Amino acid sequence: MKKLIVLIAAFLFTGSVMAQDYNKTQSTTTTTQTQQDKKSDKAIEMKAGKVYDVRDGKNTMITSNVTVGTSTVMPDGTVKMKDGTTAMLKDGDCVYTDGTVKKSTDKMKEPDKMDNK
Repeated sequence: MKKLIVLIAAFLFTGSVMAQDYNKTQSTTTTTQTQQDKKSDKAIEMKAGKVYDVRDGKNTMITSNVTVGTSTVMPDGTVKMKDGTTAMLKDGDCVYTDGTVKKSTDKMKEPDKMDNK
């Protein structure tokens, strides 16, 4: 009888340890994927000499300063970085949600088909 109780206790203990480990691993993976998705999202793009906010699937021309990550983007395409340096966006350049500036690799809708607010 004692062996049966010890066996049941060991079984329950093992099951609870395995369940905790599974949830922790799954949560960490989801968090890492979410962080990577945020870093790769394009926020601002210069197209045809105009600066557009392309977050949330909408392409809206900006008319005032926009803060993206650690950078501030002005309507004329000037980008002020966290360290105080400035850069000028060229056609096709993008500012991503983490504040980095890179050349865009994917095509944005043509400017005449966008919402100009």
